[in-house]
Amino acid sequence: MSALIEQFVAEARDYLDEAARNLLALEQAHHDETLINGIFRNFHTIKGTSGIFPEFQPITRLTHIAEDLMDQVRNGQRRLDTESVDLLLAVLDLVSSWLGSIEDSGGLPPGAANTGQELRTRLLALMEVRADEEPETTAAVTESDRAAVEELAAWLRGLDQEWPDGLLNHATPPVALWYRPDPNCFFLGDDPVNLLRQLPVPLVLEMLFPDPPPPVEEFDPFTCQVSFRLVVCESVERIRSIFQYVEDQVALATITREFLTVPPPPEAALPSLPQEIAPHPDERRDSGATDQKRGTATASIRVDQRLVNQFMDLVGELLVARNSLPYLCQRAATVYRVPELATELDNRSNNISLIVASLQDVAMEMRMMPVSKAFERFPRLVRDISNKLGKKITLVMEGEETRADKDVIEALSEPLVHMVRNSLDHGIELPDERLAAGKPAEGTITLRAFQDAGAIVVEIVDNGRGIDPARIRAKALEKGVAGAESLAAMSDHEVIQLIFAPNFSTADQISDLSGRGVGMDAVQTMVTSFNGQVSVKSVLGQGSTVRLTLPLSMAITRLLTVKQAGCTFGIPANDLIETLGDLPLTQVQTMGTAPGLKVRGELLPLYHLGRQLAMDDTQDWLKPGFSAVVLRVRGEMVALAVDEFCDIIDAVMKPLTGMLARSTFYSGSTILGDGSIMLLLNLPQVIAYAPET
Repeated sequence: MSALIEQFVAEARDYLDEAARNLLALEQAHHDETLINGIFRNFHTIKGTSGIFPEFQPITRLTHIAEDLMDQVRNGQRRLDTESVDLLLAVLDLVSSWLGSIEDSGGLPPGAANTGQELRTRLLALMEVRADEEPETTAAVTESDRAAVEELAAWLRGLDQEWPDGLLNHATPPVALWYRPDPNCFFLGDDPVNLLRQLPVPLVLEMLFPDPPPPVEEFDPFTCQVSFRLVVCESVERIRSIFQYVEDQVALATITREFLTVPPPPEAALPSLPQEIAPHPDERRDSGATDQKRGTATASIRVDQRLVNQFMDLVGELLVARNSLPYLCQRAATVYRVPELATELDNRSNNISLIVASLQDVAMEMRMMPVSKAFERFPRLVRDISNKLGKKITLVMEGEETRADKDVIEALSEPLVHMVRNSLDHGIELPDERLAAGKPAEGTITLRAFQDAGAIVVEIVDNGRGIDPARIRAKALEKGVAGAESLAAMSDHEVIQLIFAPNFSTADQISDLSGRGVGMDAVQTMVTSFNGQVSVKSVLGQGSTVRLTLPLSMAITRLLTVKQAGCTFGIPANDLIETLGDLPLTQVQTMGTAPGLKVRGELLPLYHLGRQLAMDDTQDWLKPGFSAVVLRVRGEMVALAVDEFCDIIDAVMKPLTGMLARSTFYSGSTILGDGSIMLLLNLPQVIAYAPET
């Protein structure tokens, strides 16, 4: 695939995403000219840029019809109803699938022309039906810019006193035209020269250039800095047809004797032309704004994701090398007994650490994306499913600007889909049911994102029927998820967490939306694989809140290193609350049948890392002066006894392979400064393990 096609695909996807967002917003806003013009411009730009490639003609033909439909909306000939939105979204979906085929194979899929023609036929039929329903309103192009039209008249009167009679003798009434192309028209698929070529030979043509011209060093060949004033013998309808997609850049008027002889009113102000074509020297105040605009245009570039990943990998290797420097300093002082060298190495190590830390920040920032990339599909999803289910649901999105690593944002998409679909299907009630319960007929689903202690938190909140703990208990007992005694000992909050168990579902019937018991299990699996946590809170009759907590970055992780039975393990620093050392055995008390650790008056469940990992070298349960770390696991505070806790380090985590990949106790590995391998603990699984006593 050529670089030009790659650029087309990338830019087209941006326009498709923007058009989809604006369509859904316009469906709620009804008639917002800014949104309408934006959607029209999206289709127009895709049509124009795809027209560069003859092999992509189905894209050009389909987006052209969609553009015509939006043109009717823009001109007031139709309203954008649900049927129109459905068809336009179908156009976006089809073009998006074609772009995927171009990325995979370099061309459109077989049968693309026929598929596109079917959708074009539906669009054309819709446009004909709607056109019959309401009388066509004439877009007053001649009234669109009265000041420009008056300046056209002044321009003609100033050309030559012999012109009026000659102009008025033509069989077709002459039309004065002022075409001011958008400065960025080349990037919008417009070709000013090609548009002018479709007109008859002008009787008068004048090209307006910047006056004074910009300095050579500021000249931008990709910006259109020319406008055109001309007189042609052609009908207004034909001219409007030629310039229909850039009519906001055109002012025209049929030339009459009055048009040429009656001067404009004294109070009429002449238009302030864009700086690029303004003939008045005083309008060019300074070049600061131009320089700023030029700087903004080059503030970002597209970089192949492969190069970003490679750069991140190299930073990770550099991080591992940096972590070895303190180890080398220690060996220089203790093994080789050269304290002077150890001191010098330590000084240089600090400088290198600062540089590597700065480079690490830059590398992580390059991979950061706003969570809006994961949220952007849900307005469409909620709209389509709520219409299918006959429910009235409003989607609210908060914290869309919250940023996290690209891998984390992409990983969020699948679990969010499962949970939003559950809220749509199980959570929000039908309008009649909501009204009977004293609620408004329209339900609300809120997607909320924010950063908390080095992690990204995403909440899915609905004001639906909530989760019934009694129903969860009954289903868990029926499906063998837990025994009767265990269920009786659980709190309602603990029972509700059973919805994440494999193959667990409370639905009596399986639908195409939910009921198979794999959705929430998949959410749990994904979140755990990313060293994250998921929990749910619910109030029966009021609604539910599902909370996902994931690290901001998966490429580089901050870890607390601990030792147990001579082995070193890593604990995600995001889960760490505090470390406790030299603890007396008197702080260990009993919580029912299990041990607990009293920390500042609060009794926390106490676990022993050696026992949880079934390590053979674990002798006594606890010794006087033991150490422990207080952690937050699945929303609960717990204490984990360890032999020793060491440093907090930044590490590059690698996925486990081979036999260790099957272990649920570990979620990754890294190389320490001394070259040894350290395993990262999967805390929810470690804590959940019940060793034999």
